[in-house]
Amino acid sequence: MDDNVRNPKTKIEAKDQVVKLLEVVRDTKHLYKSKEIIFTLIGRVNAMIKAHRTDTQPFFGSGKSLKNGIGWR
Repeated sequence: MDDNVRNPKTKIEAKDQVVKLLEVVRDTKHLYKSKEIIFTLIGRVNAMIKAHRTDTQPFFGSGKSLKNGIGWR
């Protein structure tokens, strides 16, 4: 037996997170790379997000509830 059989990782249902991620990609019109998408989800502002005024949109920071964005990495 290998280590993965003896100590399996706990699985989580990620359907809601995937739907939220795809909605943010759609709402930003496929403008950003993955780093900016994650920043948009966790509510962190950088120059590109500020320049496109994404920080004023209702979906900005919609993924904060997932333990400070740790789950989005």
